[in-house]
Amino acid sequence: MGGPSQSTINTQNSLTQQQMGIAEQQNAQQQQNYSRMLQLEQPAISYYQGLTGGDAASTTQAAMPFISQITQAFNTSKQQIMNQMPPGAARDLALSQQEQQKDVATANFMNQQVLGAYDKLANIGAGLGSFSLQELGASLSGLSGASGSNQVLGQMQAAASPWNMIGGLLGDAMGMFSFNLGGSGGGSKG
Repeated sequence: MGGPSQSTINTQNSLTQQQMGIAEQQNAQQQQNYSRMLQLEQPAISYYQGLTGGDAASTTQAAMPFISQITQAFNTSKQQIMNQMPPGAARDLALSQQEQQKDVATANFMNQQVLGAYDKLANIGAGLGSFSLQELGASLSGLSGASGSNQVLGQMQAAASPWNMIGGLLGDAMGMFSFNLGGSGGGSKG
């Protein structure tokens, strides 16, 4: 008659607090996941940004670990030529061709890396954005549930307020009074 009991309100309040706690945990987890993802993606982001910076020095610096591997492979090959071929024109020709091949291999590698860097950066950005939106959606969903519970709690508390109880009792009394009046008035006419 007067709304929900205090026990029901307390239970609803406890549930609302639990949902808020879960939503806050989800939000904190989302932030941690996003930070981890950025940390894992950062080396690739830095590499591709270095390649796309437009500055030859930064492009070369970004690709230097890979260029070093190419150079090292060609240096090994050069050493084999030196060890296996006797001095003379043939060895000199092989060494000069080896140097040209190293330069061509390095240039091809750089071209492939620079041309592919834009797509790679776009894919990383799209992945980060998508992941962030998914995590944010989960967090907002938790907050939405807690908000709904909080709204129910407010309605329960409003229904249980003393003024609503008095209003409800007065309304019931007025209804009974008008019913009795209607009943007695109807009896005198007959």
